[in-house]
Amino acid sequence: MEVTESKAEEVVYKQDNGETTAWLTNFEEKMELGHEGTQKYKNIFYAAVLISFVYLGMLFWLL
Repeated sequence: MEVTESKAEEVVYKQDNGETTAWLTNFEEKMELGHEGTQKYKNIFYAAVLISFVYLGMLFWLL
């Protein structure tokens, strides 16, 4: 099997007897990973940010 025709947008693979094996066009495949956030992790994130601000506030206030 060899590539006999190769253009910018398509590639045609043919067998030795000339029969087309595969004909690939240039296409772009996109996948999206969608997810729903849970309230538990949102609350943990807010608590971590709050603790970090309090820590930094105390650190700069004491120094």
